[in-house]
Amino acid sequence: MDDRPLIFISYASPDLDRVLPYFQAFQGGGFDVWLDRDRLKPGQKWDYEIKRALARATIVIAFVSNNSVDRRGYVQRELKIALDQAFDKLNEDIYIIPMLLDDDAIVPRQLQDVQVVRASDPNCKEQVADAIQHQIAKLGEQIAETQDHSNVRWTYTKYKDAWDGLPGYETDIQFVHLYSDEYTRVAEISDIIRGALIAGAMRARLVKFEQDVEMYNFGQLSHFRMNTWDAAATTPSIKGKLISINYHIGWYGAGAAHPNYYFQTFCFLLEPLVRIETLSECFIDADAALTLLEQIAREQLNAEISADSDADTDVEFLKELIHGGTESWSSFGNFSFKAEAIELYFSPYQVAPYATGSRSVNVPYDSIKALLKPHFRSALELY
Repeated sequence: MDDRPLIFISYASPDLDRVLPYFQAFQGGGFDVWLDRDRLKPGQKWDYEIKRALARATIVIAFVSNNSVDRRGYVQRELKIALDQAFDKLNEDIYIIPMLLDDDAIVPRQLQDVQVVRASDPNCKEQVADAIQHQIAKLGEQIAETQDHSNVRWTYTKYKDAWDGLPGYETDIQFVHLYSDEYTRVAEISDIIRGALIAGAMRARLVKFEQDVEMYNFGQLSHFRMNTWDAAATTPSIKGKLISINYHIGWYGAGAAHPNYYFQTFCFLLEPLVRIETLSECFIDADAALTLLEQIAREQLNAEISADSDADTDVEFLKELIHGGTESWSSFGNFSFKAEAIELYFSPYQVAPYATGSRSVNVPYDSIKALLKPHFRSALELY
């Protein structure tokens, strides 16, 4: 398995010839670079594979040109997915690097606050390589600092399973393994996560009892007759004595029009070691907390929609979706305890149409501290 950080290249297909020299330079520099032309094999589910690579990417290099700005193709969706992934990053992280191929190209609004590298600069390749190296080193320092401060360490392993049938299945899981000298039972977290994800792999195998020779046959391309289930972990987040691990789950049904995505989060109190099954259990008054979370989530999501909407968007319809996707504790089933806020995750379809991607909301601790149970305030170091 290649453990190097993944660098994803996003570009408009007419710019391929201009992008290839950069891909070759970065690859020659020892980086693990993902370019669809290089990574996708005949018969693969390109839409699924691109989204999976984006979910795992440490850095995204977005090549901006007159072609990409004027094009309503997949490059715009890649940028949207990359921006969605950014909610797990720190503000000071280098995550999306815009590379301007045409000096007169208009930088997308979402990237206008990010430092742009211009292809017309003779040192542009070195600038991008330096930015990548800086971020990789910084991530390593951040992880080491978090591990030392919390006295919790982790590693990852891969699990794969596949069977070729009518349809068949493929599963690809990233397991996280936790260790600690202070919290001697922390490995039980790894066991719980492993069990939950292996259950997903087992469900994928049920297709062996559901063979359909009328719809599928071995003369078809393999991607048309293969279910795919994929689970990738983000870096564990530790706030005080609470640890959160967020998984991005991808699912593609054989022959479907597009893949589906959702989140599965695992949150634990480290001492005593117990799982936080639902967010509601953190609050003294669950009803008051739910009302507040609904208000905060709707305000943030509505603001995002207003910023992202164009003239053809049915804003009222989107507001109805947001309201319906934030009206009960089950709506807030995926959450993480971050440094300054509880982060809530919403999968595609939950609060907006599939095409707009996933969403997240930050609930600052200051806004809910008074409603938290005393032992959660202490565990989160909210004094």
